[in-house]
Amino acid sequence: MMMSYRLQIEIKKLVEKFMQMADKVDRIISFTIESVKTVDVEKAQIVVTLDREIDTLEVEFEEECLKTLALYQPVATDLRSIVALLKINNDLERISDLASNIAKRVISLSKQSAPAWPFDVETMTSLMFLMYRDTMKALSEFDAEAAYVVLKRDEDVDVIHKQMYKSLANVIKKSDDNEIDALIAMSSISRYIERIADHLTNIAEDIIYVNNGSIVRHQTN
Repeated sequence: MMMSYRLQIEIKKLVEKFMQMADKVDRIISFTIESVKTVDVEKAQIVVTLDREIDTLEVEFEEECLKTLALYQPVATDLRSIVALLKINNDLERISDLASNIAKRVISLSKQSAPAWPFDVETMTSLMFLMYRDTMKALSEFDAEAAYVVLKRDEDVDVIHKQMYKSLANVIKKSDDNEIDALIAMSSISRYIERIADHLTNIAEDIIYVNNGSIVRHQTN
């Protein structure tokens, strides 16, 4: 009984530490979106700096999870919860990396002759923001119903990303050589946003797994 009580205390500490990291990623997402919409170099540089901090936190959190697994050898729901946090920790770090990649493309764009965006950047960034907020809401209570909302939003991001490729080919044909590099940077930003959405989907799937034991990865509608 005492071991079980101590394990619950450790899991609570892990969740608190994890949410601190999630809050920092929340700032990264917000700064990333602002930097993209206005090609704001200052905000982009903040994202790059915050990403380095996330790298450190990710390693520290993983070490804490592994220590808890080794010391308490949890089973059933407790084991699922810690393993899910480990996986989600990795997804958050990858989201931070991708946001940093977006920020670097924004810095590059600020130095180039940039044409109009070849995709609906306003809607795509807004969807990414909503996905992140929905994911954190689902995570705070391991709410499977809220997690399913995230899976639906990912489909919407994929649609815009696919449309980007179709319009990009036409835009490139009409663009001069000075705009090509900017268009490539823009297409990279779309790809990175789409990949962030994929990682948020991974997190939502892990929330569903912890909540009811269902593995929804790779399932088709």
